Formats: sequence, structure tokens, C-alpha cells
Amino acid sequence: MSILIYGHIDDEEIVFLPKGDAEYWAEFDKDLSTGITYGVLYEKYPDVFERLIENLCCSLYLQIDIPGAHHLSAKEYFDALFYNIYENYWNDESWIELAEDDYDLESESDARRFYENELSEDERLPLIDEIFSNNSVDFITLCEVVAGPRLMESWIPPEIEERFARKIDYGKNMAASVTSGEGVRMEYNIKNEKELIKAFEGHGYKCVRDDELIQNACG
Repeated sequence: MSILIYGHIDDEEIVFLPKGDAEYWAEFDKDLSTGITYGVLYEKYPDVFERLIENLCCSLYLQIDIPGAHHLSAKEYFDALFYNIYENYWNDESWIELAEDDYDLESESDARRFYENELSEDERLPLIDEIFSNNSVDFITLCEVVAGPRLMESWIPPEIEERFARKIDYGKNMAASVTSGEGVRMEYNIKNEKELIKAFEGHGYKCVRDDELIQNACG
């Protein structure tokens, strides 16, 4: 029997998550609040890291393709990431037009020192030893790369969603903590708690209440 953890995240909303997901996201939220390096993010939370890099690449007008990235160590990945940029974008004046004018960059190693030491964090992708935390990523980006995977509706039985869910347009309510990439989230009201538990149990789940774990998992 699969275990669902559920809990109240405020005076009105109740959230259910599979036990493994709840523990995973609670651990992530702890790491996010204290800060971890991007190297650790790559190794420990690869799906979050991948979405973050995709998001940052879009903001820098980059298209990065690293075959077999999930099989690389953190160092191998970040080396490949820079090499991809060096090979495909280094002479793109729209991205790094001042490099050749102001610096004597005669080799790849010179270019990498420039990339890592002279460009600001807004002008390049994160480095392996830099810190990923609540303070290093803006709120909207964090919603796009982190909040979506925490969704209840990604696994919840359709009939339960149809019967109990209330759709929230988070574009109009950016305070919403659990959001989808499509701009809509599903909210479940505490007043339906007993009926929700009965409905989930009817689908073979065992429901266990843990408000603290759910609050941590939801960020």
C-alpha cells in the first residue's frame, strides 16, 4: 500500500504528497534555505538542476546540449558546460562582445579564467562552487524550476481532482507556493479533509498526517 503524507499548510489548504516526494522536497527546501553549491545541486537534485540550467540558458540566449550529461560527475559536467559555450558562443559579439577588446585571450584556459572571474553572475551560467539558495535565484525563476514538480495534480487520480480541486491562477496570485509551469495550481480545502482521505484510501493509499513535513515540502 502506497503511503500519502498530508497536512495543513495554512488555515484553509490541505496538501497530499507521496511519502517519498514529501521527504525529497522537504530535504530540498532545507538545502535551499541553508545553501548548497551548484555542484551538489547537480548531483543531488538533477531534475531541478536541469530545469534551472534550461531557464538560465534561455535568459542568456544559449542552447546547450551535453550528451550523456546525467552520467557525468559534477566536475565533468561543468567542464563540458564551459567547453560547449567556448566552442559555440565565444565569438558571438551579441553575448560577449567586450572580451576580445579588453582582454588578451589567446587560449581556452585564458577564456575560462575570463569567464569565471570577470563576468558577473548575470552574464554567465553558475559555477560548480557557487552557492544555490533562496538568495541566489529570483522568486519567479524559483517557481518555474522548483514549484512545478511539487504539484499534487501530477499524480492525483483525475476523479479526485475533478471532485475536490479548485484551480488557482498563480499569475494573479504570486504568493501561491505550489505552482505549475502552466500558470495554474490546484488547491484542496481543509473542509474536505475527511472526504479526501476516504477518496484516496479508495484508490489504495494509506494517509498519514504530518503537517511539519508537508509545510517543509511545500517551501
